[in-house]
Amino acid sequence: MNHSLRQLLYKHKKNISLVIIPSFVIIMFFYFSKTLSHKQHRLQRLKKQYQEFVVLSEKYFALEKSFSNLKKKQKIKTSGIVEAVDKVFSSLGLKNKLVSVKFVARNDSPDILEEKAEVRVSQVNMNEMVNIFYRFENIPLPIVLKKVSIQPSFEGQHLFDLDITVSLVYIKK
Repeated sequence: MNHSLRQLLYKHKKNISLVIIPSFVIIMFFYFSKTLSHKQHRLQRLKKQYQEFVVLSEKYFALEKSFSNLKKKQKIKTSGIVEAVDKVFSSLGLKNKLVSVKFVARNDSPDILEEKAEVRVSQVNMNEMVNIFYRFENIPLPIVLKKVSIQPSFEGQHLFDLDITVSLVYIKK
């Protein structure tokens, strides 16, 4: 029987190879296509994770930069938000246009101490308004403009009244 099986295989060698080789190629094709599909899916997931990482790292570095800027600005000490606002307007020579500085709140968290105040300024022209905003941004104090409201003044068409909400931020050591 063993001999007859050999003869049968030998006679149909071409037919058997025509069935086995394409079957093997088809099986390998499906295997590699499935593997390739899995790898492509994994690559897309990794690309998405990388993009999220890039966005998060950019946000982290921006926050770190603003935190270091805040630390640099904190070198000059003030006794509070009222004194800080007074320094801004005194340096500009606009103390007479400062109507009121009203202390609003004090937020105390484990790392940061924040004092808020509402500042009312009246009868400033456009140039003085720009100088006020520039000075708030560039004074070496950790003071932040939170909200600004600009209304035209009743005294003249080229004058404005400002309502400004500011915060003085201290980083606890």
